[in-house]
Amino acid sequence: AGMQLEDVPIQMQSIAWDQVVTDQMTTISIQFRVLQDTPAGSVTQITVLSPEGVMYSDPSTTVQINPADLPLIDNSPITLSGPSKSLTIHLVQGSTIDQGVYTIMFEVQNPSSMPRDNTWTIQAIKAADDLLRFQEVLAGYQYGQQSPKQLIPIARAATGAAVSTYGGGALAAGCTVAVLLS
Repeated sequence: AGMQLEDVPIQMQSIAWDQVVTDQMTTISIQFRVLQDTPAGSVTQITVLSPEGVMYSDPSTTVQINPADLPLIDNSPITLSGPSKSLTIHLVQGSTIDQGVYTIMFEVQNPSSMPRDNTWTIQAIKAADDLLRFQEVLAGYQYGQQSPKQLIPIARAATGAAVSTYGGGALAAGCTVAVLLS
């Protein structure tokens, strides 16, 4: 039995990236809008599935969430699974995701060649009931392709109150936060 899809008020906004080079690191930003506060406990995981061969970097040092008010669990809030193909953000059981725009930024290692199915999948899941609450499939990038949105640095660690890194902590000294521009 597969997951059942039940709607929650989430709308995909954009995917953006910096440089895209064979066998090199790329920073990716995925932005979504929560149209109204989600019902308590309706979403316990947000998962980003990468194209085959694209490998996530260590989430403890490379994942940033903006704004920082997603209700992350305390122990291992961001995990990788299935040979580094799935990045999962774990939310506190029974919590609500407040209305607003959220950005998840992370780094990946590009493969030597792009896969045939070059798509990214974003999911919101209620894990306990195996309910898929939201899913969006996005076209991936090609080597050398310009991003449809530009990543622009906006803050340094000294002003990092609005951004959460792995575990909900403050940004380490010198870290840069970025936003998307049309």
